[in-house]
Amino acid sequence: IKYVLRRCLPYWLRYPTLFQFWAPTMTMEGRSYLTTQNQPFALSTFDIRIDDVKGFCGYRMISKDYKFYMDRESSDEQLGVPGRVFKHGFPEFRSNIEYYSIKEYPLRDHALRCQVKLSSAIPLFDLSTHLCVGVLEIVSTTPSTEYPSFLDPDWGNFHNYWKVGPPTHKLAFFF
Repeated sequence: IKYVLRRCLPYWLRYPTLFQFWAPTMTMEGRSYLTTQNQPFALSTFDIRIDDVKGFCGYRMISKDYKFYMDRESSDEQLGVPGRVFKHGFPEFRSNIEYYSIKEYPLRDHALRCQVKLSSAIPLFDLSTHLCVGVLEIVSTTPSTEYPSFLDPDWGNFHNYWKVGPPTHKLAFFF
């Protein structure tokens, strides 16, 4: 995951962007959920405003303490964006998070207070098992009109970007 984050950063240096990995884990009672706690994250900081840094720090702190439950006992509302992406294996992109309902994006109001505008979530798969191993969330305070074109829903060859890695790299992004 750290390799993927290092690979992403050069493409986003001009845009204030937070990357965080949502990984599956289990409670003592056997319930499964996604969390960013103790997971890698990265922040692009080139020419970033102090308000963006404060916003990203706030969003990261809220995310770190949040759990998206994703077992049989969980309702669709409890999945949130990372849970839906993990469960269904499809990326999700929203150019303006204001268009999400609270049920679709439980962290929406927190994100808006932190000045987050864009949200993208990408499932990462283990190449050997083809199972989703987690979700890379990408959020930005940049308006969608200024954001890289390869992050729009058509994504073109963006998926090839995730398939390349060192010989020990076993993660992929599938379309």
